[in-house]
Amino acid sequence: LFCSLKDATVENLVIDSSCSFTGRYAGALSVLVAGSSTVKNVTNTAAVSGTERVGGLIGSMRDFEQPSVVSFEDCVNGANVTGTGTGTWSWNNYVGGFIGDVYNVKGGTVSFTECVNEGNVTSRASNNGGFIGFIQNKNENVSMSFSGCSNHGSVNGTSSIGGFIGDISSGTVIINMVFSDCSNDGDITGSEMETSIAGFIGSISSDNASVTFLSCSSHGSVSGKNQVGGFIGEINNDQNVKVVVSDCTVHGSLTGTKYVGGLFGYVSPNANMEITISGFLSDASMTCDQYAGGLFGSISSGKNITLIISNCTNDIAITGTDRLGGIIGSVTSDMTMSLSNCINNGNISGRTYIGGFIGTFGGSQESIVTISNSTNNGIVHGTSNLAAGFIGSISFSSFLQSIAVNFMNSANKGTASASNGMACGFFCVDPL
Repeated sequence: LFCSLKDATVENLVIDSSCSFTGRYAGALSVLVAGSSTVKNVTNTAAVSGTERVGGLIGSMRDFEQPSVVSFEDCVNGANVTGTGTGTWSWNNYVGGFIGDVYNVKGGTVSFTECVNEGNVTSRASNNGGFIGFIQNKNENVSMSFSGCSNHGSVNGTSSIGGFIGDISSGTVIINMVFSDCSNDGDITGSEMETSIAGFIGSISSDNASVTFLSCSSHGSVSGKNQVGGFIGEINNDQNVKVVVSDCTVHGSLTGTKYVGGLFGYVSPNANMEITISGFLSDASMTCDQYAGGLFGSISSGKNITLIISNCTNDIAITGTDRLGGIIGSVTSDMTMSLSNCINNGNISGRTYIGGFIGTFGGSQESIVTISNSTNNGIVHGTSNLAAGFIGSISFSSFLQSIAVNFMNSANKGTASASNGMACGFFCVDPL
């Protein structure tokens, strides 16, 4: 309808399905948003397609010259949004159910309140999301909130595909993002490259990011090859990142080959990161091969990582080959980890490095692991070697580098067995 919005208010509008919008940049409401705007009670049912920066309502939000506020309230996208880019644009279409991409925003605030995406978001490229395709470089001090929002549409592409956001780029400096009472019911699928696929955010590679999930849930099917997560597919190569998850659940199904987690697929390599999880339930079905866990697939190559998990339950039965855990598949980071009041009810089975809580731990430089008031109820089995009620394997080299493992008031009420090697009640030390 519009080429650009700035200092605008749009209310009580229906864009009918008899319309359609096609262009290089495309959006049913506006191609661009270049400043403060309020969008309230707007519904789009008109199909949108374009080469790049394609959104159900807004093609691109960009080039804010001063702090601005953009708000969406009681809005619905009910139309399919399609990226058609080929050739030069075949790798990145930036397609979103509401906004294609966010670029060069300085000090902006973006909010979504009681908004719903019902349309299918599709392209043959990366960076696609049920709400926003790509939050890319040159953004600074951006605050973004989603309250009472849901995605019901399917989201498809190659990599960095999310039920809400496809990718938060490495060029974004300081982003504060909060999801409260939000849900994803859509099927999220990666094809071809098939990496960084998740129910909420496909991938995060932004320094100084703060992401919070409060009372959120993922119910849809999430499938790809690697880095598949119920909430976040990948947190990669970041510094000073903080993630908080409180009273959230994952249902539906998770399918991948490697790095598959009920909450996060792959966390690597990051520095000075703090992750706090409280009150999380994993009861999805999972299909995987290796590096898979009820909460995390893998935490790898990190420095100074703090992980605090409390009051969490895993009900996912995990079957694969190696590095499988009821909470975390594999840890090879320097970190302080605390797990308290956690329960694993899922049966965990594979070849080797199999644990009721952690498949394998290879931290160094005085890493500390504390497990308190926690219980493994699952049957843990390795067809080869190294299976345990809590930690399937701790590398011998980690012990030589002053790793500390503490258990307090915890119990293995399940069983641990290995057909051709070492099985332990609490943890095994890999002698190799």
